[in-house]
Amino acid sequence: MKWLEGDEFSLHLNKFIKPLLIKGAPSVIQDLKEFYSDEQKTAAIEKLLLNYLEQMNASSTLEKDDKDEQDPTVMLWLLYFIAHHYLFKKDVANSLKYVNQAIEHTPTLIDLYTLKGKIMQVAGNRSEAARLFEEARVLDQADRALNAIAACYQVKAGQIQ
Repeated sequence: MKWLEGDEFSLHLNKFIKPLLIKGAPSVIQDLKEFYSDEQKTAAIEKLLLNYLEQMNASSTLEKDDKDEQDPTVMLWLLYFIAHHYLFKKDVANSLKYVNQAIEHTPTLIDLYTLKGKIMQVAGNRSEAARLFEEARVLDQADRALNAIAACYQVKAGQIQ
């Protein structure tokens, strides 16, 4: 997709994102990170995601022509994806808006708290980032990597020495 432009890029983007979104593959956003240096491709990603969101809100489908309603988890991962999208754009307000909607949807998903922690870090609020990583850690105390991340953010925020 790197070499595609315009409508051709948008068509292939849809073919790439849609099945992964339905499967619940949150890593799909990382696969698209390279396109955020191109304003037109970033705009195409945003347009596609917001169109998906509009359709999900209207009919629980990703596109108008879809016959089958999507599982509620598709909405969750879509909100997660949109929050990441705005984080890549350094749009903290919109990123927070969508991650908060995702947390409202599924308040037990650890990934949402770590994402919100990253957003707060970008916003310059280290203590809130540390609190969110700690909240994620408490949800899954067995995750050693998450334990280490939470501790690092607490040190950075000056909460522990």
